[in-house]
Amino acid sequence: MNLHFQAINTERIYTCNKDIGYYTLYEANLVSMPVSYRTPEEMREIPLVKAMYIEDAEILDPAIAKQEYFEPVKDRLDLMKTAQFYYEAYAKGVNKGNALVKLCEILDLTADNVMAIGDEENDISMLKFAGTGVAMGNAIPAVKEVATHHTVDNDHDGVAQAIMELALKK
Repeated sequence: MNLHFQAINTERIYTCNKDIGYYTLYEANLVSMPVSYRTPEEMREIPLVKAMYIEDAEILDPAIAKQEYFEPVKDRLDLMKTAQFYYEAYAKGVNKGNALVKLCEILDLTADNVMAIGDEENDISMLKFAGTGVAMGNAIPAVKEVATHHTVDNDHDGVAQAIMELALKK
């Protein structure tokens, strides 16, 4: 497929690309994690949290459109585009919605007590669970469709606006 690939555990980002890609460095800077090169065989021995293909959309989109590449793992993994340049893989059933369900169980809350805010495909499960699901102004259409409320985009303080209007209003 000729895409950059990275995998993450709790301590670092691993890539099997000797030419470490722009988005791997972007992610490393964003989450303050070091990057290490490992072969795919070496990565099999590392306990990983998530993995992703990363590339500019004009390269990534045609590659992931060929779903036959991903058929061998679809019984074990959920795959989704989580940004214009990320195509992420997670263990089946691991998603933000299920995380909120678990958190609500721990905190003895119901979905009615939860507000979730999102913009990408991986946010849909939590927006569906939350009593108040908010789509950012820059959200993909599928997110806007499931949200109960909408706010302005990331560049115009959409999260702050949603909190002020929906969580803190009297």
